[in-house]
Amino acid sequence: MGCKISLMEWQDGPVFCDKRFMGLFAGRRAGKTDAIKARMKLKLQRRGFRYTYISPLSAQGEQVWREMIADASWRPRILKAARRPYPHFFMRNKATLWFRSMQRPEGIRSTGEDEICADESQDPTMTENAIDTVILPMLADRRGSLLISGQFRGEDYRFTRFWIPGQREVDGKPNPKYNPAFASWRFPTSVGYCFQDASGKAELELMKSITPQPVWEQEWECVPRSNANAVFKSEQVDAISVAHSPRLSIEEYPARGDGYCVCIDLGGISDPLGLIVGHTSGDVVYAKQWPLGLDDRQLAREAMEVASFFRGLVVVDSTGKGKPGRSDSEEERVEFYRRDAAMMGLEFQDVYQTTNKERLVLNLRTAIQQGEIVIAAELKEVCDQLKAYEYTYNPRHKIYQYGAPLGKHDEYVSCCMMFREAMNRNWIRRTGSGRPLRTGP
Repeated sequence: MGCKISLMEWQDGPVFCDKRFMGLFAGRRAGKTDAIKARMKLKLQRRGFRYTYISPLSAQGEQVWREMIADASWRPRILKAARRPYPHFFMRNKATLWFRSMQRPEGIRSTGEDEICADESQDPTMTENAIDTVILPMLADRRGSLLISGQFRGEDYRFTRFWIPGQREVDGKPNPKYNPAFASWRFPTSVGYCFQDASGKAELELMKSITPQPVWEQEWECVPRSNANAVFKSEQVDAISVAHSPRLSIEEYPARGDGYCVCIDLGGISDPLGLIVGHTSGDVVYAKQWPLGLDDRQLAREAMEVASFFRGLVVVDSTGKGKPGRSDSEEERVEFYRRDAAMMGLEFQDVYQTTNKERLVLNLRTAIQQGEIVIAAELKEVCDQLKAYEYTYNPRHKIYQYGAPLGKHDEYVSCCMMFREAMNRNWIRRTGSGRPLRTGP
């Protein structure tokens, strides 16, 4: 019994690829789901092959199940098709295909799969933790393959772990992170079957004219690194990241004292304590974070040792201080730093971010756009957090909310906002001249 599979030329790679880990990123209506269905049909021709398709919502999986069962060339191969307990196919050759969702990821279990497709992976339910703790263990027993599909959302885990390793070249240069076990593809909407004739091309031009550029690049062009909700553009952050002689140990900084500012985000339940050191010239020269779970007093002591070394102004995020519902011990956290700064003879300022968040975010964005802040290239985590930082609009309260996407941290972003605030308010002593970072030839 044959199975009819019709493909466009660009779909050949994702359908017939035999790599272990694959990333398929495509614009809306490009034909990504058709390619996935064709791949599943091809794989299920192998006797006893075990396949699981995972989507954010159960309704999406059921829709794909219905489309496949409607294929007349596919039905003769099916021994049993049922919607309960989850949509699935039992094939005559003992192959199986299950459709599951991330609505209850803890309930997804199996005795081992030969391949899993995680579709619409840009959905918030498709977290890195879900991939690592639910999906990858299902593949280990049978040395199975993983296909991640969706659209880009900045430089998230899918970009770094499934796009970059599958590319032989990045930005026209050989990719040192290329891994032969990986393959990745990116296709814009324009390759879709519906957009090949004159009317299709005209439709795309019309849609482009009425769609905001960031959304167009993210949803239609599927541009790598694109994130319509990103506060700071990736290319602008790259532009302010400059190379210089590595000085990652604080003991290697010869010039200290006036002109430096030590900004500390106190962290919380999910964010670690983070610290950056900036110079009045706008250079961010040093960064450090402490793991979760350490004693508050120990954190304060270690952070203030860095501040003492640089002899700079100490700026602390005081968001938690005095907030309703906070315990006395939490309110005292800021006082640890204030008292230590006084004992060390250091100037001290605190910044209350909650009511000033939007102003602080916009000020930092302007500084990055105009190149008024420069970050040492070695401080990659600082740049990564800036690139991942997002905004969301809350229609109920009619406000914008800012923060790191699920599974990421933003303590360095908070520190950068405090550094910019200190510069704007002229809190940093401006004696001396020069710049700590080598920003030119």
